[in-house]
Order: sequence, then C-alpha cells, then structure tokens
Amino acid sequence: MQSQATLGAYCSYACDYIFFSNMPDTAKLIKIGQMGKLCTTNRRESTAARDKEIHRMHADILQELGGLANVVSRTYIYERIRERTKLSILTISFIINHTRPE
Repeated sequence: MQSQATLGAYCSYACDYIFFSNMPDTAKLIKIGQMGKLCTTNRRESTAARDKEIHRMHADILQELGGLANVVSRTYIYERIRERTKLSILTISFIINHTRPE
C-alpha cells in the first residue's frame, strides 16, 4: 500500500483532464467538467447518489442558517453533515468543493 505522498507524486493536471495513478504504469485520465468539477458520468451510480444527497444537506443547512450562512465556519457546516452521514470531513469537503450538485 502506497502512502498519499507517493500517490500525489504521479498526479498532474493537463487541460481538461486529471492524470492520476498510484503506479506510473497504471495511469488513468479522468475528464473533468467545466469549472473543474467532476462529472457524475465518471462516477458510480451509488457515489453520484451520495454526492447529490450531501449537496442537498449542504443547501438545507445554508438555508436554515439564512443570513448567518456567510459568517458560520465551513467546519461547523461540515460537522453537521458528518453527524448525519458518518462520512469524514475530508470526504464531505471533497464532495462539496469538487463535484457538481446535480
């Protein structure tokens, strides 16, 4: 099992594709959508459904907070989502920041 640092050594960005591999000989090119968000067509159905639900929860929490949404920390919002889903903060932040809310 390779560490995250080793995995990152083989990541590079080129135009609209992400080159990612944990080994140089098993490289994968993943097409990313506009604005650098991952397309749901590149992800499993269950993952896309989970991402959609996380985005829905995020929007609900922001709506609940109303005007305070701009001053509340992201950590507070991510923590509320984590309590409901049991996903890690890292996973939640990746979903919110790097996938489209379709």
